[in-house]
Amino acid sequence: MFLPWGERFQDTLCLYTNLACWMPLRLLYRLRSANSSEMRKKLESFIEKQPHRHWLSFPFSLKRRWYRCRGTWVDAFGLSWFWVGEKEDIPTSWLERLQVGGIGLDIGAHRGYWTLSNRKHLPPEARILLLEPDPENYSYLIENLRRNRFTQGLPLPIAAWHSSARLRFSRRSSDRFSATGRIGEEGQEVWAVSVDALVEALALPTVSWMKIDVEGAEDAVLEGSRNTLRDMRPTLWIETHGTQEVVESLLNRMDYCIREKSLHTGEAHPSRERGHIWAEPANP
Repeated sequence: MFLPWGERFQDTLCLYTNLACWMPLRLLYRLRSANSSEMRKKLESFIEKQPHRHWLSFPFSLKRRWYRCRGTWVDAFGLSWFWVGEKEDIPTSWLERLQVGGIGLDIGAHRGYWTLSNRKHLPPEARILLLEPDPENYSYLIENLRRNRFTQGLPLPIAAWHSSARLRFSRRSSDRFSATGRIGEEGQEVWAVSVDALVEALALPTVSWMKIDVEGAEDAVLEGSRNTLRDMRPTLWIETHGTQEVVESLLNRMDYCIREKSLHTGEAHPSRERGHIWAEPANP
């Protein structure tokens, strides 16, 4: 068991006090639910109505507090990734692709959890561009990289898209704590650029791999990566959000083959279709 601890005693005390208040509530909803999916749905509904009762806020705010967990410093929400383990189940065989070095793209870097949790697979000469358009997430991303002395990454406050543009980025109300969002018609304005334009502007000699997690904009990212995929042939790990068929069709037209895939539809939220695709160049 890896118990997290804060950089100050009061941070540790606040964390475990909050958890002591949260766990009985979670247990109560578990006893009142037929399964874990129903429990999550009820908890989400409760928190949407009373956000101040979330474990990140009650009774103490854990905002801008950092914790050491499994050898990594992360903000409080990152504990759900490093401690509880709410992360993508990426095959070790794909992660081994990172060991070739070169340059990788973490598109939809959020707060840097994915890169930090997999940094052990990176050789010293490897470099990563981390793209995150949300200003708050970007500030946490920079701080998480700094606290872990991770110098192989270059964080960029931009979104990946099929072309260069100014877009609107908004968060769903149910995601106020996880701080995930998506491109839409409302929200704050963010810069977006195609991967091809980014590669050309930075004169990148190669792109070895791309991890894409952009909450439903996967097809737009791929459309803006045509030249990069054609000329540099990176291996791809893509999290899909209701875009699995479209992404598979695009990859097929780009001469990529599906090495592995999965698709899940949550019982609590059937509309939130989520899947993963591991794609490799058909002709490297």
